[in-house]
Amino acid sequence: LDANSDESGCIQWLDNQKERSVVYLSFGTVTTLPPNEIIAIAEVLEDRKMPFIWSLRDNGVKILPKGFLERTNEYGKIISWAPQLEILAHRSVGVFVTHCGWNSILEGISYGVPMICRPFFGDQKLNSRMVESVWEIGLQIEGGNFTKSGTISALSTFFNEEKGKVLRKNVEGLKEKALEAVKLDNGSSIENF
Repeated sequence: LDANSDESGCIQWLDNQKERSVVYLSFGTVTTLPPNEIIAIAEVLEDRKMPFIWSLRDNGVKILPKGFLERTNEYGKIISWAPQLEILAHRSVGVFVTHCGWNSILEGISYGVPMICRPFFGDQKLNSRMVESVWEIGLQIEGGNFTKSGTISALSTFFNEEKGKVLRKNVEGLKEKALEAVKLDNGSSIENF
């Protein structure tokens, strides 16, 4: 991983956070959440004072509640572009809130980070179903989009409930299987190529 790719300073910021305490939010480069969902997430992060890194482009930042950036700057970081692999590899990241693009799913699995899914279109809905119902390494946001109550429920699962521990254990197991598959000497990816 390239430490020089951290122009936003988010890796240094992550270094100062507790292990598995940070919510990392990224919804890809194509879609922006609807305003009501951006506001719901922002209100929950602020009300709960949850450490977070949120990859949010300027059009999304404009939707945030007035004063949000100033009120959350002690425990939150908003960046327009995220060095996603470096963030997911960091020990302080506790959950990945994602649109469920295939690359994001693979990256979450590769670094053993459980996911909260908010799919939009295409393969994202199937990917979300795989994450939640087949691999059991995350969950879909209640009702399919972010509300205050659904966001609180999802985050509580990962930070306060036994189910979150199970989902984390499952994704860590899947991470190990993925690493085994790509081993040079006897990985199934090499043997079956």
